[in-house]
Amino acid sequence: MVNTGSRSGLIAGRTAFEVTRWRYRVTGFIAADGLLCLFLNNSGVPQSFFTNLVLGQLLASALFLIVLIHWSSARESAEKKAGYTTVRLGNRKLMQRDPYMGRIIRLAGADYLDRQYFAEILKKTEAEANKPWVP
Repeated sequence: MVNTGSRSGLIAGRTAFEVTRWRYRVTGFIAADGLLCLFLNNSGVPQSFFTNLVLGQLLASALFLIVLIHWSSARESAEKKAGYTTVRLGNRKLMQRDPYMGRIIRLAGADYLDRQYFAEILKKTEAEANKPWVP
């Protein structure tokens, strides 16, 4: 979901949480693809279209990961300037907003939310954010 920044209290665009989540997913894909490359290389599979495709995916994913690293850093900096964070273990000195609706879920200086409670909040607010608007 791309936030328009209107009444939610979030700056416009993807939140740092969403970009960071994609960063972790791509990192996992790169790890799996890298292991596949190592397995294919060590098992003596000759070079073919498939092996070239796997290596190409690895390189393309690595480039995409570099973009995501810079993008997530830029989003975190923009959120910091706006006075909040959407990342679960983000800057503790900032208030934390949920990444979908922009509601305050942790006050500045308070303890971090535990993983399970944060996941419950995300599940509820993501469903609410994706619900179609009916007048």
